Parts: sequence; C-alpha cells; structure tokens
Amino acid sequence: MTREEALASKQQTDNLIDQLPLGILVLDARLRVLKSNQCSRLLLSLDPASLAGRSLPELLPLPGLAALGEKIARGEAPDTNLEACWGGRELRIAVSGIRHINENALLLLILQGQKTIAEEDLADCKRNEELFELLLQGVRDYALIVVDPETRILIWNQGAERLFGYDHDEVLGRRGDFIFTPEDRAAGIPAEEMRIAREQGRAPDKRWHLRKDGSRFYCEGTVTSLLDDEGHLRGYAKVLEDRTAIRTAEEALRESETRFRLLMENVQDYAIFMTDIEGRVLEWNVGAERILGYRETEIIGHSASVIYTPEDRWANVPASEQEHALMHGQSVDERWHQRKDGSRFYASGMLFTLRDELGHHKGFAKILRDQTRQKLAEEEIQRLNRELETRVQARTAELVALNRELESFSYSVAHDLRAPLRAINSFSHALQQDSADCLNTEGVHHLGRIRQAAQRMEHLIDDLLKLAQVTRQEIRWENVDLSDLAKRIRGKLQTGDPIRQVDWIIAPHAMAQGDARLLEIALENLMSNAWKFTSKTPQARIEFGAMPREGKSVFYVRDNGAGFDMHYANRLFSAFQRLHSVSDFEGTGIGLATVARIIHRHGGHVWAEGAVNQGATFYFSLN
Repeated sequence: MTREEALASKQQTDNLIDQLPLGILVLDARLRVLKSNQCSRLLLSLDPASLAGRSLPELLPLPGLAALGEKIARGEAPDTNLEACWGGRELRIAVSGIRHINENALLLLILQGQKTIAEEDLADCKRNEELFELLLQGVRDYALIVVDPETRILIWNQGAERLFGYDHDEVLGRRGDFIFTPEDRAAGIPAEEMRIAREQGRAPDKRWHLRKDGSRFYCEGTVTSLLDDEGHLRGYAKVLEDRTAIRTAEEALRESETRFRLLMENVQDYAIFMTDIEGRVLEWNVGAERILGYRETEIIGHSASVIYTPEDRWANVPASEQEHALMHGQSVDERWHQRKDGSRFYASGMLFTLRDELGHHKGFAKILRDQTRQKLAEEEIQRLNRELETRVQARTAELVALNRELESFSYSVAHDLRAPLRAINSFSHALQQDSADCLNTEGVHHLGRIRQAAQRMEHLIDDLLKLAQVTRQEIRWENVDLSDLAKRIRGKLQTGDPIRQVDWIIAPHAMAQGDARLLEIALENLMSNAWKFTSKTPQARIEFGAMPREGKSVFYVRDNGAGFDMHYANRLFSAFQRLHSVSDFEGTGIGLATVARIIHRHGGHVWAEGAVNQGATFYFSLN
C-alpha cells in the first residue's frame, strides 16, 4: 500500500469511527485522551481541543475514573463498568484494556441511558481499518453490523454472532435483510430503514428480529448512514441490543395493567381505590362509586378519610391503619363507614401498601365490601341469643323452683301419706287376724284387697321417691364396669328366688363413663324387668352385652319373655304407663321412667324393640 493509499484508508476509518452512534475514547496509562469520536464529545459536552492529550479525570470528575490509573499501576485488569450522570444525561461507561496499542492503553465506550456493555478487547490500533473492525469485534452485548450501500454485509461482530447465531464467514457478502422477520421483509421494512437513515442520517430500529434457528427476539438500536469526506454514501452501520426480556416484562406489565383496569372498571361488588402516600385518592372504581356514593371526578385528589365515620376520624383511625399497613404490608379493616349522603354501612376489607421495584413506598390500595346485611343479621342473631339466654335463665329458675316444690311434695308424700297407709295396712291385718271368725268369706276377701292396695300404694310412693332422688342427684363421672354391675344384680335376683332356672349371658368388660350408683339403678331396673317378664317362660334366657354403633358403644339387656307390641313402644318410658296388667305382672310403671331419666342425664339415648311373646331388647347409649 502506498503512502497516499494508507493516508486515504486512515481518513476513511477515522470518518467511520467518528460517525458511530457510540461514544469512543482511547486513553493512555495516565488516562490522557489519545482519540475521541463525535458521539463521545457530544455526550460529554466537550470539544476536540479540550480533549486531546488532557487527563480525563481532570476534565470529568466522575466517580471511579481516578481509580483506573491505580488499578493499571498495580497490574490489575482495568475492565469495569461505570455509571454517571453528566450534563443531565444518565451515562454508562464500559472500560477495557487495549493491549494492541500498548500494555496499558484503555478503551472507553460511552452510551446514554440504561445500557450495559461487557468486556472489550480492542485490536491493534495502527491508524487504519483494523481499529474500526476490532472495535466492532470487541463489543459482545451489542450487534454491530456494517453494510455497503447495497446492504451487503461487510462487518459482523461477535455481538452479532451471539445474538443472531450466524458466524462471521456465513454472512459476509449477504444482503442484511435476512435478520428481519418474513412479515417485515414482505412489508419492505429493511429498505424503509435504509431510506430514512440515508435521508435523515439515522433511523431507529425497534422491532422483532430473526435468529438462525428461527427463534425471534426483540431488538432496539439505530441504523446510521456512513459518508465519506465528500458526502457520498459509503454504507450503513447498525447497532442492536437484545431487549427481549425487557420487552416481555413491559408486555406483561401492560397486560397486568389492562387486567387491573378491567377489574377497576367492572367489579361492582367491591370498592377498590388507590391513594398516594398522603392518602389522596388516585384511582376509584365503579364499585367504590356504587358503595360509597362519590363519583370518580368528585373524589380524585381528595383525602380518602371522608369514607370514615366522624368518630373514627377523630380517633385517627385512617392514619393508624396506614401505619399498620406500612409495618406489616397490610391492615384489616372491619368497621362502620360513611357514604356521601351521610348514611352508614358496615364493610370489611384490607389496606395494602404499594411499593415500587426498589421497595420505595408509593401509596396504598384499599378493597372494601359492603357487609351491612350480614352485620345486621349477625347483630339480630346476637340479640335473639341474648333474649333466648334470658328466657332460658328465667325458665331454668322456674324449673329449679318447680323441682324444689316437687321435692317438698315428695317428702310430704313420704312423711304425710306413709303413716295413714301403714295404719290402714296394720288395722286391716289386725282385723283380719282378730275378727276373721266374725266375717264371712266376702268380708275376708275385701280386707285382703284393702291390704294389697295399701301395700301397692306404699311401693308406688317408694318408687316416686327414688325417681325424685335420681333427678336431683349430682352425677359423679368415673369409669364403670357395667359387666360387674350386671353380675352383682344377677346375684341379688337369684338370691330372691333361688328355685328359678334362668340361662344368663353377661358380656365381659363392658366399660362406660358415668355415675356408678345411677347406672346400677338403671341396669337393675332393666334386668329386674327381664327377670319379671320371663317368669312364665319355661326356658328363660337373659343377656347383657355391648356392641359398636356409629362410633359409640351401645349396651343392651335382652330376654325371651312376654315381650310387647311395638305399636305402644312410645309409652314404655313414661311414668305410670304399663303394657301388661297387674294381675299378669306386678309393678308400678315407674321403673322404665327412672331408666330413661338416668340415661338422659348422662347425655345418652334409650330405646326398645320387642314382639308379643317373643321377648324384648332394651338398648341404651351414654355420651
């Protein structure tokens, strides 16, 4: 290459670098500026004369620049990323070592806005085309593509290889429209971009592009026209950055905002509104309009405290809720609120704290639901419960008084009626013994009937007293072996009539919880009935046992005696109700009533099954 050709090549390269939409600075080890391009001078608001040979930290007191020389002196790699704000612009500066110039030369790539540049590996800087090409190859987070006026690719850097998936050798000489999607190619977008860049100097490129494998990614960048000294078009330079993640996040955010807007505009059963950090309303949905009565135009910009009752505002409830939400992220709100017309309604809801992605407090969001009907119904239920409790207490007092009267009556019966009955029985017996010769057969029979009636009346009084005693006796809960009780009762019955032959079956270890004395009375009544109603059965059988039913133990006494008609089963456990005549089977009709009273006091249930002349089974369960 002749000297003239080398100078022309150098000038062409310098022109290309100067037109790149990237700020470029080349520094020596002392951080003095060796070279700058037009974009860097524009971003830093400095002219070429003030830059050449000057120390950059002296010109720009940016944090981190002064430390670069120290890192180089210590032999450390200078590669780093800096963030700075200069002249009202947010800048990101990528610093990389350039060993092709000398051991300690630096390359600074400067971009405006939120952009990140990775490691740079600038090639030999011999003031020729290699500077431009190696500069492009060093940037890996950005696709840097240079094409000729016919859009044939001349330079395809490592960033382009990484983003698009094509190697450098695959694309050199190809027209650059293959990176566009089929629909954009059909719409003539590649040619339109070049036309705008050619006419206006640069054109924005913000669209979806196509990789080698057919996948798509979203890019943002710029197409810049490259001109020679005479203004003739030499080609185009394109800088692209993969913004797919940001684009996807933005679309997701827009979709989220759209869903939220639809929620705000269409939900009518909930009042949803947002406020700033001072509690002034920013958003107000149709549900808030319907429930609270304020139109959106009336409430926006005003304090949300107007929805609280005067007493809650006086008690500083709105501020307390906000403080709680700030500390815990949310605050539960269940209280009476006030509508625009002054009427009140009961609402339940939540107050949420709104924060940005950095965690800074931005405001509050509140959700309320009108629960007035439920609240009034709840209060009515509580009122009815209180009224019922009052009635129950009054009724209980009446029953206590009535029980006391019955107890007094029982003792009156015991003391006041027993003496006349004993007198009747005794004198009848004396008359029967002393004057039997003076009476005819009919008179003796009448005296016998008088004595039997007096004795039966005395037994009835005894049973009534037992029933009253069962009612008022306090229950003492304990573990009770009903099998042992059944064996003890069996012994008493057999002792009273040792001649009788009965086949006894008693299940072992039938355990229950209850009052042992009361349960013994109940079981004795049931087994005594079985003993009584099998007295006329040739091969009598009485069984006591237990079985599971619906998760509980059910106990039973079964016999094969006289039985009963199930049609009258509902009368069995009422006092003085008998299904058999006294002439067939003696008794007062109090025993089963006593059984029912004891079982019910234990929170249990008693019932019976039977058939005439086929026996009966009496069941009971305990709570």
